[in-house]
Amino acid sequence: MNIRRASIKLVKSEGGFTLIELVVVIIILGVLAVIAAPRFINLQNDAKTGSLQAVKAAMESATKLVYSKSNIKGNQGLARASGVNVDINGTILDIKYGYPLANYSLANGSWEDLIELDNEVYSSAIIGGHFIVYLGTTAPKGLQDKCMVGYKQVDGPSSLPIITLNKC
Repeated sequence: MNIRRASIKLVKSEGGFTLIELVVVIIILGVLAVIAAPRFINLQNDAKTGSLQAVKAAMESATKLVYSKSNIKGNQGLARASGVNVDINGTILDIKYGYPLANYSLANGSWEDLIELDNEVYSSAIIGGHFIVYLGTTAPKGLQDKCMVGYKQVDGPSSLPIITLNKC
């Protein structure tokens, strides 16, 4: 018996894509763009929130510095009164139970003595007894508005200041 071996000749195909393959790739890219685009669009708000996180960290550091100086001076347990203050780089800063006040309109010192803000980017205001730092020039209408950092001063000797960040 003679078994013949069949030789199979492979046909070389020309390089390229068919129209259907191209359409499928375009549809897949379109679906990916629809899913990914909102995430990339939100990067601007993430960047704004990130810059406000830096302001919050600066405020936290400033309150710790003031409390440390107050603790050294021994007036960390005193309510706001004449002579209840600390010296911050030559500036007298009134305090309440060792921490900075939220509103310095009738007191010595200010938040400008504690943190340095770029006035072209950030603004500040007193809203509802809280010191607020926000982006831009349009002041928030309330404490729940977006894109701001708020500082609430202490209420008593055993409380801590509250620093909040409202994301953009």
